Amino acid sequence: MAVVLQPFIGFVPILVVLLFLGALFWAKQQDPFVRKWFTLKTADHGSVKCVAVLPKPLRQYPVIIYAHGSGGNLMNDGNDLRQMTELGLVTISLEYNQANEAVFAAQFEALLRYLGRQKWANTNAIAWVGFSMGANLTFDFALQHPEQQPQLLVQLSSAGLGESVGKSGIPDMKSIPSTLNHQPLTNLHCPVLFVHGEQDEFFPVADTERLASVLQTNGLSVELKIIPGTPHGMEPERAVVFRSIGEYCLTHLTGKDAWQNYHSIAQLQAQAPALWLFWLPAAAWIFGWFAWS
Repeated sequence: MAVVLQPFIGFVPILVVLLFLGALFWAKQQDPFVRKWFTLKTADHGSVKCVAVLPKPLRQYPVIIYAHGSGGNLMNDGNDLRQMTELGLVTISLEYNQANEAVFAAQFEALLRYLGRQKWANTNAIAWVGFSMGANLTFDFALQHPEQQPQLLVQLSSAGLGESVGKSGIPDMKSIPSTLNHQPLTNLHCPVLFVHGEQDEFFPVADTERLASVLQTNGLSVELKIIPGTPHGMEPERAVVFRSIGEYCLTHLTGKDAWQNYHSIAQLQAQAPALWLFWLPAAAWIFGWFAWS
């Protein structure tokens, strides 16, 4: 009996490995996204960790740079990025410094330089989407660097204009550690979309409404979307909100015809190869083993 079982003992582990590897490669084919984790060096000799989520197949896409809010991190950005990437957009998030605005500016500039070197990035179709602190910091960066402004700026649950704003139109960046001199709002020349929860407990809707009004007075293209009954964090509608932001960015960056090339995740997964194809090596191993034995 021991002599008979000895070859079989070696057969099972190899079969299990082949089945596991086949299922692993199949699952990778089913995944509609490619994730790139990278670290960039900044001009001040610091660094910033980033992640880019790209749709399949790999080619040139419009880009969304996402800056999360206070306390956010790359590991928690996945669901927000996924909602937007599914629409055919590259989404990028960065682990920025939340305590120093000057450091954030250096990190953000490093990311913009990186994008300019990537073949998969359509540098003529870029949107910045910021949430809460991330929105306030990207807004301030746009004022400080008018030559680097995107094709669309999205402000989600942002501070808007505080009571300290005077006729000069210089915003009060509430609760943000700042080391930069804020510039007049006339420095902003890109279209802006504001998305704000009606029940935001940190930044009143009225402040964002005032900011939108000032920008419109300056001749900017501005839209304000107020979501009824929604708090600062956009729960429980957060996924729907980010999906809608992705749809808005796609249409704005590539035109109304962009939806002709849209493929849902379900469609992409249905077009992926079947699992049994990835188990052919295991089947060949079974056949070969029995033929040999």
